[in-house]
Amino acid sequence: MVIKASDCFLLGSISKTHGVNGSVVIQTEHNLELAEFEEPIFVVIDELPVPLFLEEITEKNSGAYIVKFELINTPEVAKEFVGCKVLAPRTIIDQNNLNLLTQIKDIQVSDIHYGIIGTCTAIEPIPGNPLMIIDTPKGQIFIPIAEEWIVEFIPNKSITLNCPEGLLNIEQ
Repeated sequence: MVIKASDCFLLGSISKTHGVNGSVVIQTEHNLELAEFEEPIFVVIDELPVPLFLEEITEKNSGAYIVKFELINTPEVAKEFVGCKVLAPRTIIDQNNLNLLTQIKDIQVSDIHYGIIGTCTAIEPIPGNPLMIIDTPKGQIFIPIAEEWIVEFIPNKSITLNCPEGLLNIEQ
């Protein structure tokens, strides 16, 4: 199976090496912990995409992940990839869901029946069922990110939900 550049999206870029086992740091706007990497991702070297399989992904901080590729085991080899773009096949994730998740942190969350719930401060990247972590006046609550519950979404500003009855028993 041949994968074309049009079948991929820009995942990020490699900013530096990390540690002594050949790991690198990838800068990205995407949550790599939500993706399912069964296929290789591509590091662009001399304008050619080179397929590499991932061994391990660890979040370093917001927007940066420590990534260990298979067959890259020394910092000297990893250093050759610093500054390279990283592409990923669109098939690894639901692109619409990924775009939503990158724009949902630090926005106001409301429900059509309850009103303003609070502010989404983080995303818990549970595969297949990511959760919004919402700070409310009564403490933190977790609400699944279910597209069928989204009534209105204004990127980087607010999201309005129609949550199932009983989910928002915040008063108790």
